[in-house]
Amino acid sequence: MNGLTCKEAQSMIREYITGKLSGRDLERFIGHVRECRECYDELETFFMIDRAVRYLDEDTLHTFNLKSLLEKDLKEKERAVARRKRRRWLFAALTGVTALLTALMLLDVFGIFQVSRWF
Repeated sequence: MNGLTCKEAQSMIREYITGKLSGRDLERFIGHVRECRECYDELETFFMIDRAVRYLDEDTLHTFNLKSLLEKDLKEKERAVARRKRRRWLFAALTGVTALLTALMLLDVFGIFQVSRWF
């Protein structure tokens, strides 16, 4: 399950709720709780307690579907993880293209491979 044990995932719940998980840990945590019902239930319990306390502190009279709030939170963070992955891929691709163009330019400068005659 994404390289995390249940014990590791459960130890990350507090950081998830407070928004302190980032990068690879967030991705691994979400992957684990999506696959592990036990850890999802544990997250749901802590999430509901956290949100209930927040709403009580705000002294509002609104009602909230805490299960749907957790699902919404997980989906938002999954989208953030996906965006981060796309940016990393794009950066790697741009780095690769830049390295290739630099190598071709150096080969041309040293006369090993005449790129300039192609244009």
